[in-house]
Amino acid sequence: MESTTELFNVRERRVDMDNIIDSLRREDKFLDFVKEQALKMGKVFFINSGEGRDEIVGDMYVEDLSGWLIDKKDEKEFEEQWKNGIDNISSIFDKNFVFVIWRKDNNKIQIEFKKYN
Repeated sequence: MESTTELFNVRERRVDMDNIIDSLRREDKFLDFVKEQALKMGKVFFINSGEGRDEIVGDMYVEDLSGWLIDKKDEKEFEEQWKNGIDNISSIFDKNFVFVIWRKDNNKIQIEFKKYN
């Protein structure tokens, strides 16, 4: 028979795992939102990393991001390089590197793609 302490530890790990899964779903929702906004511009967004300023807004975990905003016509070429690691991305795509800056406007998330200079 398991001790009370062992049962508590199992439950605690389960709660931690549920929190992690919930956080990932919220994060995915924000990344999907960013990708949808890029598509509206005829572009595809490929993430590099999270850049901080994170917050939970409604059902989304949001944070500033960095990545590449690529023209649809260059998507396959870029994606092949991106999948092989960021060190393998051609310098011709340097001009496409952006920061995604978020803000809250009347409890709605707005984003801006800012070119890296």
